[in-house]
Amino acid sequence: MSLRHELVSRALDCGGWFNRAILTRLHLRGSRLIRAAEFARAIAWLSPVEAGHQLVRIGDHGDGGYLLPNDLEGIVACLSPGTDDRISFERFFRSNGVPCYLADASLAVSPEPGDELIHFSRCFIGASSFGEYLSLADWLASVKVPEEGDLVMQMDIEGWEYQALLTCPESLLARCRVLVIEFHDFHRCLDLYRFRDVIDPLFSRLSRIFDPVHLHANNASFVFDYGGFACPSAFELTLHRRDRRLCEVSPVVSALPHRLDVPNCLYRPDHLGFARGWPKHRSWS
Repeated sequence: MSLRHELVSRALDCGGWFNRAILTRLHLRGSRLIRAAEFARAIAWLSPVEAGHQLVRIGDHGDGGYLLPNDLEGIVACLSPGTDDRISFERFFRSNGVPCYLADASLAVSPEPGDELIHFSRCFIGASSFGEYLSLADWLASVKVPEEGDLVMQMDIEGWEYQALLTCPESLLARCRVLVIEFHDFHRCLDLYRFRDVIDPLFSRLSRIFDPVHLHANNASFVFDYGGFACPSAFELTLHRRDRRLCEVSPVVSALPHRLDVPNCLYRPDHLGFARGWPKHRSWS
């Protein structure tokens, strides 16, 4: 983790303490806060399920590595909006002959210059195309991703994930066999209008296509408390397309953290995980 990320993380820790003091210790219930039942509904959908595929770790032993279902045969491309300069995840697919498409305007050049299977775009991914930003659809059209076949997408775009996924055509999302998203600033879902206008429609469209199969807290983020549940403000969610199920799904929140999980930040204390007191998976409706 860079010095900048560490400073941001420490600032968020201070923000998390203030948030807990206001929401938990003072028991403040403002008119703009969602009901505790709505928050429980959101984290119940996030709680992972078992769908018949064993999880495997792809990428580094730390930040940049993710747990995916072992259902990767036949993938035609790996998409990585928000790649930064850590591409151990992409190198796994590149080593198997799968072309990788990277997007990040914070990098001056490709992390692997000259590699014909690594396609780098110096842009950020957002809700629409303007300035340094491209929408997911416009970005993929510009780099000519294969028009047919299943994709894997790993997204870490520092808070733009909500808008980017909401504006992405559902047909494009449905091509993703596996979708790994790092959600940031999730504590903002407690705001009534944020929940109504962003979280509810986003979870609704994702749930139509995917099952959540793994959840990992980012220990560089702070933890906030609401309605009797503790939740990290940033976490990695692995989604697997529903038509790839091998069996009826069953909740596995009690199995977290997974034996293959590794803290994002190795020199900070890890979160205790989601298993303690979290609800089992429930469908979004």
